[in-house]
Amino acid sequence: SDRAYQSLGQETDELCEPVQANSQPSYHHGNGPYNDVNIPGCWFFKLPHKDGNANNVGSPFAKDFLPRMEDGTLRAAVGRTHGTRALEINKMISFWRNAHKRISSQMVVWLKKGELPRVVTRHPDYNEEENYGAILPQVVTAGTITRRAVEPTWLTASNARADRVGSELKAMVQVPPGYSLVGADVDSQELWIAAVLGEAHFAGMHGCTAFGWMTLQGKKSNATDLHSKTAATVGISREHAKVFNYGRIYGAGQPFAERLLMQFNHRLTQQQAREKAQQMYAVTKGIRRFRLSEE
Repeated sequence: SDRAYQSLGQETDELCEPVQANSQPSYHHGNGPYNDVNIPGCWFFKLPHKDGNANNVGSPFAKDFLPRMEDGTLRAAVGRTHGTRALEINKMISFWRNAHKRISSQMVVWLKKGELPRVVTRHPDYNEEENYGAILPQVVTAGTITRRAVEPTWLTASNARADRVGSELKAMVQVPPGYSLVGADVDSQELWIAAVLGEAHFAGMHGCTAFGWMTLQGKKSNATDLHSKTAATVGISREHAKVFNYGRIYGAGQPFAERLLMQFNHRLTQQQAREKAQQMYAVTKGIRRFRLSEE
């Protein structure tokens, strides 16, 4: 029996040897495998963190992974339905999970009939049985550097989507009889202000800088505006290019651009991200050169 235990021990030792460091499946190109767990026949991979491999991911259901669920990168194993359903449910409730506390804690003021304007009480659609009131949004006036107002619930842009519970929030806000909701937006406000400041310094004329001319003449429809040009230069989407351009206006440098590129495309290496960022800065900002004086 001692001999049997000995041979069994030898077999176990042989089985538990870690998989070779260079061993990896042909179908996976990513973060790993990490073979320090030492379970025979298993490969362990690490979910990529947006701030780099040194950080651990808390949960694959986190907000940062929603785009990966949508494009099919993060999905359940073939033939498994429970995992797929869990991802679907998580995607559906993600908006409401973040917004429901903000919405339910809004400051509401209900008005008596005598406090309502005559436009409301004399309107044919006015109903005395109904309650009329208003939400008082807690707005930070001039909350940004360009003096835009800031408010986390009502002033935050969000489109209604069929697979996002609660995203139809703004459609729930209704006006009393006799009133209408009116929306207004300033096109490219930050770009416009930045262009005006630059041109005042350069030659004192609208459109005298490349940046200002593009802001005036560029059109989204024929892809000649700033965001479309940046997107084409680096090979990213227009929405991602917007984040870059506004980041640069507010003082972000090339390291920020590299980090952002790696967040948008998790397959990019550090070197590839650096090259793309350098290309973008060379095209838009130019390259600094030093010329020796003749003295």
